[in-house]
Amino acid sequence: MSPSPAEPRTIAGRYRLENALGQGGMGRVWSARDEVLGRDVAIKEIVPPPGLTDTERQEMRERSLREARAIARLNHPNVVRVFDVVRPDSDGANGDPWIVMEYVPSRSLQDTISADGPLSAAQAAHVGLEVLHALQAAHRAGVMHRDVKPGNVLLGEDGRVVLTDFGLATVPGDPNVTRTGLVLGSPAYISPERAKEGTSGPEADLWSLGATIFAAVEGQSPYARATAIATLTALASEPPPPPKNATGPLKTVLTGLLRKDPAKRMTAEQAERLLIRAAAQAARAAVPAVAAQPEPTRLDLLRLNPETSTSDDPPTPAPPVTPPVAPKPPRFTPRQRWYAVAASLLIVLAVAVAVPMLRDRDNPAGANGNPSATPKPSRTASASASPSAASPSAASPSAASPSAASPSLTASESGELPTGWHLFSGEGYSIPVPDGWSKSTDGGMILFREQDGLGRVLSVMSSEVTTSDPKAALAEQEGEQSSKSGYDKLKLDTVDYRGLPAADWEWLYTTGNGTHMHVLRRGVIANNRFYTFSWYVPADAWAANQDGLGVIAGGFQPRG
Repeated sequence: MSPSPAEPRTIAGRYRLENALGQGGMGRVWSARDEVLGRDVAIKEIVPPPGLTDTERQEMRERSLREARAIARLNHPNVVRVFDVVRPDSDGANGDPWIVMEYVPSRSLQDTISADGPLSAAQAAHVGLEVLHALQAAHRAGVMHRDVKPGNVLLGEDGRVVLTDFGLATVPGDPNVTRTGLVLGSPAYISPERAKEGTSGPEADLWSLGATIFAAVEGQSPYARATAIATLTALASEPPPPPKNATGPLKTVLTGLLRKDPAKRMTAEQAERLLIRAAAQAARAAVPAVAAQPEPTRLDLLRLNPETSTSDDPPTPAPPVTPPVAPKPPRFTPRQRWYAVAASLLIVLAVAVAVPMLRDRDNPAGANGNPSATPKPSRTASASASPSAASPSAASPSAASPSAASPSLTASESGELPTGWHLFSGEGYSIPVPDGWSKSTDGGMILFREQDGLGRVLSVMSSEVTTSDPKAALAEQEGEQSSKSGYDKLKLDTVDYRGLPAADWEWLYTTGNGTHMHVLRRGVIANNRFYTFSWYVPADAWAANQDGLGVIAGGFQPRG
């Protein structure tokens, strides 16, 4: 029974229930107040349907606990966090568990589509990219979601996209409590192999992601029918319909993810790259100044942003990005003028992202935000804004695969720096630094901070050698960073760098005000010193800043 508004119910002695946010087949979700910590939370209550046997009710309890365990294994900004699992005092030790979760002011993607119609191609690409990041984090932890659909995707008022409801997830080490022959989930978003055989690998989640993106841009799932039987029949016997509103890379993503054979289905990494390109193309089409320019060729796009290449793209050199300068016809060819305009657009799109103030050594991006940056838009505003201003879709760092940074870090040493850079000489080294950035020190680390725009940071440090293994040295530093909010290690491994002992550590983390950051730190041993240089960029601008990272890596020189 719902608590009376005049007499709000408090469970576990601390959580005061306030309003029912929604109810589904497995339970009811409440907004509540944690009176011990003084914060708002969301609490999921199990509400068994009438007529269940004791065995079936116990299965619902186990499924609820499995959801809590699945979320607890993850620490990612695109996954709702779980804080606690409690049983109301009256239920006793064997009562129904209540899951206490992070409260995200939002509405679901399904509600958004129903109320406002399909999303634009750029918005759909952004939402798909963020859900993909959540799935990648889950799959790395061995968790299969098994119920990806628009109703389980929350569009936060602060612009966050969150995947929720892991009630059907499978977790390593947990028993499978689903009854034999019973396939749970929404028929319109179940993969063909799950519907036919009940198998639930990562590929099944990716199919459901494709159906969700399809619904976002087309208004309904590819196999939506009047009844569940009709939907499953269409899924088994018909090819997916071609999208009408998705073109270019977004159409390619949908075609690749909705392949019925999981062995031929597009991988997460391929989908990631194409979703970045889809959002970037939609953004270019929305800018009048660029619309008049000639359409770039495939080779042009690869040269401008090598991170957008797919697995079958030929390797092409990536020229360094320079500050936007108005092209002068007497000095540049038409193609060079297009390069300048396109590179300038990528920078302008990235500048629109709100970023925090840069602070301490291991969190140079700070926690309070950059007062000169654009305020972070609300969810309502982000629905009509450009993708780079409201989302990490146009050039998402977290969207780039961990290995994607490596090609740009092998920039050759030409002896010349691009316009807008100068050489800084430190203790036993020299390194390229963007013009106009401020310089400060924190212990033995030197920080170069962007004063306007994205709020990027370049840090560099020279220290005594304590080990001959640069990977081990970076692993020691990781211990301090791993406690940061939203920490997600993308890679930590040795790399080939001019024949020197070197390693890369790449990670994501979230600042105190919720800004997602992407960092790559390279450690190099030379001349009995251990050098590190780190490139901190807001997650939404990582792909657009790979050329800058290449300039730094290509120009760094240990001396002696």
